[in-house]
Amino acid sequence: MDLMKRVGLDREESVSLIAENCHVQGELRFSAELIINGRVSGVVTADTSGSGLNVGTKGEVVGNLYAPSIIISGQVKGDIYAFGHIELTNTARVSGNLFYQS
Repeated sequence: MDLMKRVGLDREESVSLIAENCHVQGELRFSAELIINGRVSGVVTADTSGSGLNVGTKGEVVGNLYAPSIIISGQVKGDIYAFGHIELTNTARVSGNLFYQS
């Protein structure tokens, strides 16, 4: 049996995780939800309109972010483009511009 179905997730609704000990370099594209607890150097772009991006408290991104829904709890050095919801928690550190649609 497929693990994704067994835990109640559809492949198109799955969550991707960049763990604390991971460093990704280059352009990153995702569907559904992406949680960044590690380090990403490069542009991060959501492929679908229902996608969500979460930069965790230990997450760090050096590059621009593009997604419909974005929650920042960690560090971002770059511009953030939210096409819907954007949330900065009290632990967020952003060096860049915020763009969003109201």
